[in-house]
Amino acid sequence: MVGDRAYVAVGSAGIHIVDVSDPTAPSVLGTRRFASGAASVFVIGTTAYVAIGPAGLVIADVTDPLDVIVLGETNTPGSPADILVANDLAYLADSEPGVSIVDVADPQAPAFLSSALLPGESLRLAWADEQHLLVACQWGGMVSVDVSDPLEPAIAGRVGTTTSVVRSVNGEAGLAIATEHYRGIKLVDVDPPVSPSAIGHLPEPSEIAEIAVDGSLVFAAAGTDGLIVIDLADPTAPVQVASLDIAFESLTGVVLGDDVAFVTSGDGIHAVDVADPLAPEVAGTYAMDARPEDLA
Repeated sequence: MVGDRAYVAVGSAGIHIVDVSDPTAPSVLGTRRFASGAASVFVIGTTAYVAIGPAGLVIADVTDPLDVIVLGETNTPGSPADILVANDLAYLADSEPGVSIVDVADPQAPAFLSSALLPGESLRLAWADEQHLLVACQWGGMVSVDVSDPLEPAIAGRVGTTTSVVRSVNGEAGLAIATEHYRGIKLVDVDPPVSPSAIGHLPEPSEIAEIAVDGSLVFAAAGTDGLIVIDLADPTAPVQVASLDIAFESLTGVVLGDDVAFVTSGDGIHAVDVADPLAPEVAGTYAMDARPEDLA
């Protein structure tokens, strides 16, 4: 989220820009389709970086939601499912080729730099520190990748067997949370990133599509189990402290605002009041015709 706007990657429907200033009544400000759809979106200021599947990466000016302007685009070796941008570089979870890095210093002429081949299919990205990415690899575990040289990214460490989501809990503390395919969540010590090790595990819920972290609390979009709140006060013994059944459709994503969690499902975006994280409540809904893939 940027300010009062949420950016939603909606597959073949492109991106939707949604006004969430009033969580009880989210409303669409504008949309933009792309030739290969939209799998993931990352926004800095008024610039959106969109992973568009087999077509790679597109960069767009979203200053005016009614007139989103494509600035530049480039192909990558795979079909990116997630994206992070920092210091004029875009990092993409590029499916089977692994992680790809693109120079985006000139938004009108993004340039592919390199890829690192990883075990399994790369699905999600997070930072371990300024020089190491954490990559969720389906059937390959959580992989730490050294990106200190963007021309030669390399595997630094690995833990687990099959990971679908990874998020940093606290970069300074060197803690990450990863979801194991139908095996709940795993807390991982990533200090140092070259030797990550599992330190805690919560077997339920088994199906988690996305997670967002606020301090010691994790908010998990747990498929058909709804929104799950997990306490990580003791990382070696995570505990589920609340849950909320939101929609008939399976939950696919979650991001956090001020005392609000915005959750995507097959039927749209749901704003959930989490001022009291032990008693989350739906505050408003924005219905969509297409299934959201990602939320930023």
